[in-house]
Amino acid sequence: MVAPVLLGIAVLTAQAIIAGARDRLRDDAVNLALTVTGWSLIAVGILGSFLTLIAVVWIPWWIVAFVVMIETVHKYHKSQQYALLWLLAASAEKSMPLVPAIEAFARERGGHFGRRTKRVAELLKSGLSLPDALARCGDVLPPRAVSIIRMGCESGSLPSALQDAVTTVGHYRSVWTSVAGKLIYVIAMLCYGVGILSFVMCCIAPKFGKMFKEFGVVLPGPCRLLINVSNVAANYWYLSVPFWLALTGFIFHATLRHYGWIQWDLPGIGWFLRRLDAANLMDSLAIVARQERPLLDGITGLARSYPRPSIRRRLARAA
Repeated sequence: MVAPVLLGIAVLTAQAIIAGARDRLRDDAVNLALTVTGWSLIAVGILGSFLTLIAVVWIPWWIVAFVVMIETVHKYHKSQQYALLWLLAASAEKSMPLVPAIEAFARERGGHFGRRTKRVAELLKSGLSLPDALARCGDVLPPRAVSIIRMGCESGSLPSALQDAVTTVGHYRSVWTSVAGKLIYVIAMLCYGVGILSFVMCCIAPKFGKMFKEFGVVLPGPCRLLINVSNVAANYWYLSVPFWLALTGFIFHATLRHYGWIQWDLPGIGWFLRRLDAANLMDSLAIVARQERPLLDGITGLARSYPRPSIRRRLARAA
């Protein structure tokens, strides 16, 4: 970043030579252009050098800024989904046609989400049902709401199903908002603490052990045990590589799963989330029961449309 600074100084020097000492403040186009160009190059060089220094020294802060930006975009997308779901529920409750409401929403939002919402309206015009149109357009509504909407559409109680979907998604958002921050904090602190402990055990403690040995200091038993463990950790550090790879893979999968970019879960995680799925399934089957329809129809419909493959297989066996 030194080159722009030197080039700016050269431009200002050339401007001073061309204009002359007594005409340096002359207000003509050439003089003004050279002055602005010279100082702009110097400012760009200094700013670039400062940003380069910041990028090298404060890399963790750039990572944090990137994560915050991704989370902001994700929250904005979820808010758009919730707004569309609330609009559908309000329109169905007032017996208003859904297509004009969805088209007005698409015009208001614009952008990529607006185009996908407009595609839903076009599919509804072509004769598709609301659940099928939502399924074809992808991530327009929360997955937990789509299965409830399908149950309501098949049982003939779409307005009440949309209200239930708004309630369910709202409860899920409030629970996840209160838990997610604490969970991320615990995981981050755990990784940070394990990293510091690994560094101390592999790099610091063995050097202290050598220093005490050279001075002939007799250490207590716990200190000797700690130094011996540190020596083993320093000599066989590569044995911890699988642990770090597994931890990195888990965090990477959890991030992609949180943002909805993948829908499959790691082995052993399904049982942890099964309670949330059970609540969603009970809400869906309650809609069928209120309409006095056979539960077999509801279970079969959920086995076709539920977002999680493992739950779909269980529902198919239950049916």
